[in-house]
Amino acid sequence: MRLNNLVAKPFLLAAAFVLLAACHDDDKPEPEHEGEGQLIVTVENPGAQVLALRIFGDGLTEPLESRFDAANATGKLDKWLPAGQYDALLTTDDPEAVTIDGTNGFATATATVRVPEGSTIMPALDTPVYVASRSGISLAEGKTNELTLKPEDIRKILRLTVTAPGRQIAGSLDATLQGIAKAVNLATEEITTSATLGMLLPTPDAQKVCSTTAGILGVAWPEDVDPGTSSDTHLLTLSWQGTDGKKQTYSEDVSSQLYRATEADTDTLDLAITIPEEIAKVAIHLYTGIRTRAIVDVFDGTPVNIAAGNTAGQYSDSWEGEATDNEIILSPERYYPVDGSSVYLRGYYPAAPLNNGKVEYILTGQEDLMLSVEQNGSIAEQFDAVKTPLTYRHLLSQLNFTLKLKGSTDSYRIRSVHINGLASTAIVDLGSEAIEPVGNAGPIVVYTDPGTGGFPITNGTVTLPGYVLVQPEATLTLDLVLNVDGNPANDKTFKDLPVKFGTGGSESGSAYEVEISLEVPDTPDIPDEPDNPDTPDEPDNPDIPDVPDTPDPEPENNIKVTVTVKVTDWNPGDQGGVTVDPYK
Repeated sequence: MRLNNLVAKPFLLAAAFVLLAACHDDDKPEPEHEGEGQLIVTVENPGAQVLALRIFGDGLTEPLESRFDAANATGKLDKWLPAGQYDALLTTDDPEAVTIDGTNGFATATATVRVPEGSTIMPALDTPVYVASRSGISLAEGKTNELTLKPEDIRKILRLTVTAPGRQIAGSLDATLQGIAKAVNLATEEITTSATLGMLLPTPDAQKVCSTTAGILGVAWPEDVDPGTSSDTHLLTLSWQGTDGKKQTYSEDVSSQLYRATEADTDTLDLAITIPEEIAKVAIHLYTGIRTRAIVDVFDGTPVNIAAGNTAGQYSDSWEGEATDNEIILSPERYYPVDGSSVYLRGYYPAAPLNNGKVEYILTGQEDLMLSVEQNGSIAEQFDAVKTPLTYRHLLSQLNFTLKLKGSTDSYRIRSVHINGLASTAIVDLGSEAIEPVGNAGPIVVYTDPGTGGFPITNGTVTLPGYVLVQPEATLTLDLVLNVDGNPANDKTFKDLPVKFGTGGSESGSAYEVEISLEVPDTPDIPDEPDNPDTPDEPDNPDIPDVPDTPDPEPENNIKVTVTVKVTDWNPGDQGGVTVDPYK
């Protein structure tokens, strides 16, 4: 950000310095000051504040600091320093108003307005912020350089006048103004950060007029914005309570007014606002995105629902909308509360009725359930594409299936694969984001023979088409039917093969590859006749046996089957290709 002549009087030039002592070329330094020059700085205190003087330069490993008491109108620093170039910075030292940061270097020193802990609203500067600086101070060996620094207040005074004709206002008005300087670099005058300024206006007088003033460090403008032609960067929001007890809010962008005021190059920036008798409604515009790639990886005119409420995590209403790749169009249009309060929103997909903050979905293995983060907005802090998008994440786990066959011919084919353990219903609590599985959907078809004899196994490996979406942390088993010779009567069936994900089960938003490994034993050779055994030696005392490993699963149908799971990438697509199968 840039300052744009908003700090009161460029303080690099405002530092008044006076050469008080001449250098004597024929003088020789005392032995204890060889290689040094004398720097004398006289400090004039215009505001009876505590001031801090910092000297930076070639001969210093760290800044030379000196503080001057508020009770003294003048003070003096007298130091012999190594010959070289130096800079001087004199600042106010009031921790209740501003802090001076980055004081390890002249170029990094920054004045920052203190914001109360837990607040996002910056207070006005009620006391002066004094600054004076001098760069390029030369010290020659045996010479004296003497100067005077008189700091000046770098604040601008913002004067806000509000007229409210036809309004019955009870009490004071609260005002916030965006885009006000929070921190400024004291060497370059560049505004480094901005914040929202808070102000309080008294009750309007008989003419329905009230005003207030606020000290600020300046007005910040985004680097890519021409303040002379652009707006929507400095939103002023007024809120008050009417005589009927109802709270009301009015917002107006004052960028053009601020620009004209700063261009006038005066110490006071005047803003004049008239609250209209009828306040226009402000429409809500929402922005969106999808966190991970999955079945639905981009919205394209996709129907969604938005849960809405006036308290975090509590939703009393559901809005309909249509999501594109970056925004949600609400139908009908929705508006921010006119009283200035916040509305809390959370998006969910697919669209479904909201009941006591919960949404119920029927699961068939192909639904892609998504839930957005919760965001809140108001007239003063409207929803934003960068700061407050409704970014969606996936709630279910995706399973993809691969089969590997060892020790058989390519004549084997996959007749069917089913998965067991999918819940029939998922109840999603929008407040806690918890998923409650209910009931059992029965066997879910991953693949079933369409009448071709089954899915062929080529070179011992096959990746099955389709995928299944299951609730997180589900306990799952797998059924497999293998065509070994083309005769259905000889098919080999494997039931309830466990699908293990390790500790805790599957995670929402994660995809897994389920690998089914089949090992068909070779036909054993006829063993040779054994030789007559030798007389055995006396046996040694046996060692204590190790704890045995967990045995592999016993072969089923004379085939060893194992199921392993590993994390993989989401398989994007429009349909999962899975259906509910009535087979038992």
